[in-house]
Amino acid sequence: MKLKIHPLFWFFLLLYVALGAFTKIGLILFSLFLHEILHLLVYKKLFKKKAALTLLPFGGVIETLEPVEFFPGRELLVAAAGPLANLALVFFALGLLNNGIYNTNITFLLDFNFIMAVFNLLPVLPLDGGRMLRAIFTLFFSLKNATKIVANLSVLTAILMVALGCYGFLSGLTGVDLVVLSGFLIFLAVKEKRKNSFFFLQNLTAKEKILTDQQVLLSRVLTVNQETTFKEVIEKFLPNHYQYVVVVGPEQNRLGIFSEREIMDGVVKHGLFKPVKELLFKS
Repeated sequence: MKLKIHPLFWFFLLLYVALGAFTKIGLILFSLFLHEILHLLVYKKLFKKKAALTLLPFGGVIETLEPVEFFPGRELLVAAAGPLANLALVFFALGLLNNGIYNTNITFLLDFNFIMAVFNLLPVLPLDGGRMLRAIFTLFFSLKNATKIVANLSVLTAILMVALGCYGFLSGLTGVDLVVLSGFLIFLAVKEKRKNSFFFLQNLTAKEKILTDQQVLLSRVLTVNQETTFKEVIEKFLPNHYQYVVVVGPEQNRLGIFSEREIMDGVVKHGLFKPVKELLFKS
């Protein structure tokens, strides 16, 4: 496993060092480690593939060789694992407090993990909450459309977080760290939104690899009018299925049946905005 550390992580780490909060640094690192190790364990269990980890102040981003977005159920489990680890530490700290074991480090462990769990469950990509929401949406929409919906929601949520952070800072309720983190969320959300335009190409290459590795993949049949554009067809593709497209004429008569690969070849040859009837005419 490759480990990358984001510069913003070092910023917050050095901030705690400057404040002399060495015990808190240990608790933070332990909480982050447990959060990410659970992500990785669930990922390796479900996919049996290597992964790279980029460590952020509020968790991390797993970069995988196997695109988890194409498996909504598995993506949901991988994304949920991290916040569950934080909630487990919350209940552990509560158990200690309820048994009369009290000190400031235990309350810090409780507070930090509760905040970390809530923060990671925000509907913002690439946070766990955003990934979980996208996994649910891909059961009903194409990966591109699901990502577009969640990415737009991510930007709005991140902007709201910045506004709340600024209000909290000016009111003396929170520190500047919330403003910085929320601003970073806007950057991440916009980045995910921009990446979305490449999903249909990723869909082709990854789908073929998945089919080769697994040898079995659920199929799905779409029926479209001959004037339907390639773009409209592709946007109906679900990530965990291999699609076949039935093209019909004005009288609902069948004109042809094309596989997902043939549709994608048509995109490369004719362009996204040409009608699928272009496949009916051999050059």
